[in-house]
Amino acid sequence: MQEQIAIKISQSVFKTFDDQYETISLRRVFSDNKQNTDTSIYTGSGGVVYTYYQIMKYLNLVKEQKDLLEHVSLRFQESLELNIKMIEEGRCKKGLKNPSFFQSVAGLYTIGALHYHEQKNQKEQERMLDKLLEHYYVFENDLGEYAEDEILYGISGYLYCLLEVISKIDAKNERALKRVHKIIDTLLMDGTQWSQSDEYILIKWPRDRKEKKFYMGGAHGLIGVLQILLQAVNIIPDLKSDKNLMLIIKNSCEFVVEMQLESGNFPSSLGKKDDILVHFCHGSTGASSFLVSAYQTFKEQKYLDSLFRAGELIWEKGLLKKGNGICHGISGNAYALHSIYRLTNDEKWLNRSLIFIKATFDSDIQQICADYDDQGRIIPGVPDCPYSLMEGIGGQLVLYSQALQEDMNSVKFPGYEIIF
Repeated sequence: MQEQIAIKISQSVFKTFDDQYETISLRRVFSDNKQNTDTSIYTGSGGVVYTYYQIMKYLNLVKEQKDLLEHVSLRFQESLELNIKMIEEGRCKKGLKNPSFFQSVAGLYTIGALHYHEQKNQKEQERMLDKLLEHYYVFENDLGEYAEDEILYGISGYLYCLLEVISKIDAKNERALKRVHKIIDTLLMDGTQWSQSDEYILIKWPRDRKEKKFYMGGAHGLIGVLQILLQAVNIIPDLKSDKNLMLIIKNSCEFVVEMQLESGNFPSSLGKKDDILVHFCHGSTGASSFLVSAYQTFKEQKYLDSLFRAGELIWEKGLLKKGNGICHGISGNAYALHSIYRLTNDEKWLNRSLIFIKATFDSDIQQICADYDDQGRIIPGVPDCPYSLMEGIGGQLVLYSQALQEDMNSVKFPGYEIIF
């Protein structure tokens, strides 16, 4: 199966992606060929940067395709600087407005800092790291007021960026650590206010919505925020010694587990009993990483039991007709199954993950996806952003690049998983 994945990287899928480089490295391209300026890592040109970064990391390990490595490295370097320049020159205001990894320039600075660290280029590493830390001042005065708390747009997404550089570059960076503490304080302040309890948190999105809707899922809700908080307390030792923080996190984790439906799925928001979505953004897909982190943190059987229930649901219903995307597709569910394998070392979960990866290029399954009459899309059967990281073939290439590596810990859900 690995040989089949390698062929997909070196031939058809990569060629389709790379042939569009001149456009997709600068523009968000829709399925109807309309375009706009969007540097986001989620569905914009920033995701192209991330895709080339992950392919480059794989090729650096292989050391057999030097010409392709040189080509991909040049694409990565050029697209990284072009996208940062577009944001800093004000050509994509959304890139400066939002705090998060997925939607702001913070994600690009994080990728740049990690890359230059891996290349042992201290000067460029510090340049990117300084820019990432300076980005905090864009939204500092909005904390607890206007800045969202969730992952996709909000400060939990910026916290992810800080945790990446703390865990992989500089564990004692005081500026980064101060920002971590401030963001966590804000998440607890907002979350306990919304739960109307000092014992656990809820997440409201958007925060200025008149209706009190508290989302549960990975992208916009409590599960996603807890996933980042759980990573934080395992990366930064002094956080784990904060008894009040750990109690609130634990109570919130227990609250989520109690919300699990009989099927193994999770409702999209508090008070709903919907059992439809098996996605990263809503449902058991986003919950799997969180449950792994909760078990790794508290070592209680209930988190493992909940994880296996969620995993069985993903295995049963995760070959989604929506296609191969990471956010709401087959690739995202392959990541979820792989997270269970990394925790348990049970080959059953690895094989299930690989079967889902193979499904992304199985002709019969792909035909079913193409024939799916999803009226919510611009063109039914086609992702709205077909080259993007989280909806399109960019995400497939990232998954392939990671799954081909000998170190299975390299398979990590973008913008969501760090150490587990």
